[in-house]
Amino acid sequence: ASMKKRKGVFASSALLCALWMLLALNVPSLVVASELWSDKVPIAQHKKEPARQLLVMLHLPAQHYRPDVSYAGGYRQDAGRAARRRIAQELAQTMHMKIIEDWPMPLLNIDCFQMELIDDALVEDVITRLKSDKRVAWAQPVNEFEAKESGSDRPPVKSIQPAQVYWSLKEVHQVTTGKQALVAVIDSAVETQHPDLMGQIVAQENFVDNKPWTAETHGTNVAGVIVAKPGNQLGVIGIAPDARVMSLRACAQESDGKTRCNGFAIAKALNFAINKGVHIINLSLSGPDDR
Repeated sequence: ASMKKRKGVFASSALLCALWMLLALNVPSLVVASELWSDKVPIAQHKKEPARQLLVMLHLPAQHYRPDVSYAGGYRQDAGRAARRRIAQELAQTMHMKIIEDWPMPLLNIDCFQMELIDDALVEDVITRLKSDKRVAWAQPVNEFEAKESGSDRPPVKSIQPAQVYWSLKEVHQVTTGKQALVAVIDSAVETQHPDLMGQIVAQENFVDNKPWTAETHGTNVAGVIVAKPGNQLGVIGIAPDARVMSLRACAQESDGKTRCNGFAIAKALNFAINKGVHIINLSLSGPDDR
């Protein structure tokens, strides 16, 4: 659905089905809803240069020894930041890398540093050396993922929202509409002023570095599938129109129209969502296996 023409939003029936079942069951605990795609995106084709960036994860000390166990999003209140950053800087210098960004992830008991190789060393060799260091919990390349877009080969809106016809969505909404459910959409940025979504987005956070928030297609489509307003003759009907969405931008729409993200941004958004107590996390992505 084009945001410019504001004709509505849509996504695949796999996501519709997953969200309908989860919301209808009123599951109180966190659930991750993900579209399942059998095809693996050939990520290497998307990269302009060979991957030279790594994620280096350092062990956090045990919680009862940490003064910063309650932080969730950044280092501003982290009394242990300086010591861990010194370790990261030492590793970076030894391995001929530079630190690009760092982020605490206490849910995984790690601090994560994004680093970039500054010489011609083999990535595999550097990872092996990092893993041999007892201070390092894990090291891996920065993987890329791609949002599954609707293209010209996809059917029109009516045929990809079977809920209206086959699932008797009007009758379902007499039983449950997702009220009080908070759904984190980890995707590209949602157009919060879209007429089908105004008032449905309760929070938005940007985890994409150096790219300011701007309304993007894929995130808007997914949010619309979940909470698009019924009865306004616009686009589709949300599976859970009384739920609310937290838009967490971990992906960005690029000039070729594709929506891409990396594992570091996704991990930051996941960490944020869980700490905010969301009920459902939605990821509509494909890509490589990533620990």
